[in-house]
Amino acid sequence: YDRLVLATGSHVRRLNAPGADLKGIHYLHDIADSDALREELLPGKRLVIVGGGYIGLEVAASATKKGVNVTVLEAAERLMQRVTGPEISEFFYTKHSSAGVDLRLNTAVTGFEAGDQGHVAGVTLASGGTVPADIVLVSVGVVPETALAEAAGLPCDDGIIVDEFTRTEDPAILAIGDCTRHRNLFFEKMQRLESVANAVDQARTAAATLMGEEKPYNSAPWFWSNQYDVRLQMVGLSQHHDQRVLRGSPEDKGFAVFYLRDGCVIAVDAVNLPIAFMVGKTLVQQRRQVNPEMLKDPDIELKSLVSGQSIN
Repeated sequence: YDRLVLATGSHVRRLNAPGADLKGIHYLHDIADSDALREELLPGKRLVIVGGGYIGLEVAASATKKGVNVTVLEAAERLMQRVTGPEISEFFYTKHSSAGVDLRLNTAVTGFEAGDQGHVAGVTLASGGTVPADIVLVSVGVVPETALAEAAGLPCDDGIIVDEFTRTEDPAILAIGDCTRHRNLFFEKMQRLESVANAVDQARTAAATLMGEEKPYNSAPWFWSNQYDVRLQMVGLSQHHDQRVLRGSPEDKGFAVFYLRDGCVIAVDAVNLPIAFMVGKTLVQQRRQVNPEMLKDPDIELKSLVSGQSIN
């Protein structure tokens, strides 16, 4: 080859625990996984979900609507703790609890108990005891697929290391998507992202690099999640913020949390409030300083904050 693009993606992180190979334990990574799980989600069945992130909670919502009895086991102190702030975590905790989901935080899993014919019958907890289960979904993240890159001698560290132009250490080899850890000029740090938007944006950057047009990848990442009648839209990365601003209230039909650092909006989580997400994308991308009081004031139109009329 003259040029090579690695787009090897990722694979699900599997639990290395006693009983992990029992029948009825599922992972979600492709359509076949989804179809296999869907066939077992029958009314009255007991589904235990290990992991309270996006995927686990989306499945919890879908399964609950099908009449399945759902328990979510999350090792952290709150739901979606790695990706969002406490206001959003608390909102979804209330949403799922009111729908009948049994949510257990600070709960670690140590293994699985077998029932008849090698089928899972329960999930054992580090604190002692067992949660009965007919079906288990393990949803604890993904691992970048770097085996091919490592065999080629390319540097890898929680992903294939690439620069802002998606080039690896070998200038003839590029890499894109979930398998990469890249220097994002927007956040000025190395990071690995798992999202459709990142894969598409990196693909565009790689195409430009291959055509000799160096256009650095510096997009603000964005994500979404649909649970029940709620649409969560997120832009930016909220880690290392020094201020949170709440616009609206979780009791309202829609609200948003703005995350600031040094007066600049670095991330936005919007719940059923698409205008906050759209404006947030612009504010995050432009790295503009915004008066926090204007972000929270319902009498000030969010659009005015990006038109330049009401920034300070």
